[in-house]
Amino acid sequence: MFDFLFNPKGRISRKGYLIAFLVPYLLLSQIAPFIFIGTPIAGLLVLVSLFYLWPKYISVPIRRFHDMGVTGAYQLGFIALYFMAAFITVQGLLSQIGDPEVFAAMNMDQRMEAMQAAMESNPRAALGMFLIFGIEIAQMLLFGLMKGNKGPNQYGND
Repeated sequence: MFDFLFNPKGRISRKGYLIAFLVPYLLLSQIAPFIFIGTPIAGLLVLVSLFYLWPKYISVPIRRFHDMGVTGAYQLGFIALYFMAAFITVQGLLSQIGDPEVFAAMNMDQRMEAMQAAMESNPRAALGMFLIFGIEIAQMLLFGLMKGNKGPNQYGND
């Protein structure tokens, strides 16, 4: 499993992507934290989310691109889009929230309320979050729907 998640060499099929990566990723790092918010399990799930950073943004996408017969360097385009969307989001949030030191001194509930208010009143923050969500969906659809090359290619066997 470690090699599957962390090794960017080789190929991964659509089925492998959907069953062995996407479903556990969505359950453990996107859905479960909202279910267990405010419980001790939520902290553990944040660590699980951090564990998935490398596979989510580097190794698994590169291997899906390899399965389609193209270089994994295309993932750099998605990463650039994520950074641009995150920059727009953070810029919008900071312009609304104000002093970052005040935000850092808030407890978690106050931070969540401040971020929600900023998202509602600042279109840049909302646009950035919408872009991040759109990029996520586009990449999931690309990797989940695009067939890989049949038989071996320059990146390995089928």
